[in-house]
Formats: sequence, structure tokens, C-alpha cells
Amino acid sequence: FKSLEERVYSNFAVLIIGIIRFVMCLLLTTHFVACSWYAVGVTSANGWVARWTEDAGIPLRYLMAMHWALAQFSSSTEVHPCNLPERAFAVMAVLLALILASTFVGSITNMMLEILTLQTEHTRYQRALRNFFKCYKISSPLAMRMRTYIQAVRDGETRDEYQKKMLQLLPCHMLADVLEEARTPILSSHSFFLMLRTHHPQTLRTLCHDSVVQVPVQLGDVIFSRGDACNRMLFVDRGILEYRIGERRTLREQTLGQLYWRGPCTVVGKRTAISEASLWLVWDNVGELSAASDSDLLALYTGEFARVIMLYEKALVHACQYAQKFFTLHSEHNLSDLLEEI
Repeated sequence: FKSLEERVYSNFAVLIIGIIRFVMCLLLTTHFVACSWYAVGVTSANGWVARWTEDAGIPLRYLMAMHWALAQFSSSTEVHPCNLPERAFAVMAVLLALILASTFVGSITNMMLEILTLQTEHTRYQRALRNFFKCYKISSPLAMRMRTYIQAVRDGETRDEYQKKMLQLLPCHMLADVLEEARTPILSSHSFFLMLRTHHPQTLRTLCHDSVVQVPVQLGDVIFSRGDACNRMLFVDRGILEYRIGERRTLREQTLGQLYWRGPCTVVGKRTAISEASLWLVWDNVGELSAASDSDLLALYTGEFARVIMLYEKALVHACQYAQKFFTLHSEHNLSDLLEEI
């Protein structure tokens, strides 16, 4: 159960798992008490087993023992101790039941209060959204999009907070190892960073640690628009994006059912590099990139990239040579944020 809780990011789900864990522990403890009560009963010819279950089979005997063990928590049963060993065992069982019952009730109460707090917070959040929609007369389709998006962001923040807390516990060198193993396969899908991985692994390791930032995006998010100043190169770690070059259609054209964009749509999948030109040129985005699903991106910021590359002389030489080839190859091509690699 502990490992399952560590894999779950929802607070509500963690609380439910905790309640199930307590119930399972209570049943397991009751099972051992019932088996011990039966063992005590069969050791004597005048015990409770001989008196009440002499002609019964094992299943009935087990159920009667389990019933007696559960009854020690709050109720009574027709089975009772018949001799001194059984009476002594019954006293110890009652003491154990008092401890377990108080612990169980206290824990369940705390968890139910936490669930109630989460539900209250969710209700308050839903009420605030409804009031906002009513106050500003937001249309139903847009209201649904806002509600879905905000809920997805809240869930994503919970996951990101968990990851950040986990990574903050690691020493610097171990954190660098983790980030290198997690991010190098994604970056090295691009030819330039594959070259760094082969010939300058320490440079790529430093980039993964110092210059790359994870950027979660939700369905419908616009990552950048045409004309935005671009200061980062993006890599798709998870999800599907859509890239479009063209002009937005007018409101009248959209009303008539025509496509929202005049230009074609390019589907961008996992490990695709976007806006590479920002590393080598002063670059403005020439299209719009939006999320077609919940996605995770890695952003390599140009300023941090330049700072790290300048720390490694040999890597800097290769970077300058690559930049010159990049400019020569793409200077005559149509502008796009999805330029081909060298």
C-alpha cells in the first residue's frame, strides 16, 4: 500500500487507499486473534469448541471464532470463555481491542475530515467558477473549457509539487545524474545534442542540469503565437501538439464554418525539436503551437545555453561550426519553427 500511495498524485485517492489499508490491517489482526482463540479452545476438553461446535465443521468453527474476535471491539456473542486459559485470553483480547479500536477510529476520523476538507475546497472552487461565469456571462462551451483546463492545471500542480519535493531531497551530484538520465535521451534525438552526447558528454550533462526546464501544458494551451519573441528551444517529451503557419480567419469566416487557420496543420509528436533557430539567431516565432493533448515539454533557454556552452571551449567550437552550417542551410528556406536538422 505504501508503494501504491507513492505512485498516486491525487490527495483524495491517497486518503481512500489509507482507509482501505487500515481496514485490511484490522481484518488481518482479527484473523490472528480468531485463530489464537480457536487454538486455546481446542486444547481443553471442556473448552468453547467442545461446548458449542462439537459437531461443526472447520468453516463454521472459523466463522464462530472470527465472530467472537470481532465482537470484542463493540458487541457480544453467545460464545464465551469456559475455563481459566480462555478467560485469560479473553481479557488480553479485550485490552488489544480497546487499543486497536481507539487507533482505528481516530485514524479513520482524521482521514474522513481530510476528505471533507478536500470536498469543501472543491465545492468552494466550483462555486467561485459558477459565480464568475454568471457575472461575466461566459458562454457554456467556453465555461466548460475553462473548468476542464483549471482542473487539469490543479492536478498537474499536485504532481509537479510532489516531483519537486522529491528532487530537492537529492544531493547535487545525484540530482545531476537523475536529470541527465531523464533528459539526455530526449535532447539527443536532435543531431546537435547527439554530437554533444558523443563528444562532449559533460557539456550535455551540465545543460540538462542547469539549462533545461520541464514545461507541462494542458489540452488547448497555446505555447506560442506568431510574432512572439522566442528565447527557448522546445522538445516534446510527452503528448501531441499542433503547429500552424498562416493567418487566423476572421470571425465572419469562422461563423460560416471555414477553417480557423488558412495554413496547414502539422502534428508534432514525441521527441520533436521546436524553435531550434532561437539558439543561433534572433528569432521570432512564425506560427502558432498549441497542445492537442496534455503534454510535457523540455525548454532549453538560449541565455543559459550560451552560458554553459562558453564554459567548454571544445564544445563551443563545435557549436559555432554547427551554427554556421545551420544559417547557411536555412537562410534560403521558408521560415518555420520546425526547421529540418543539419
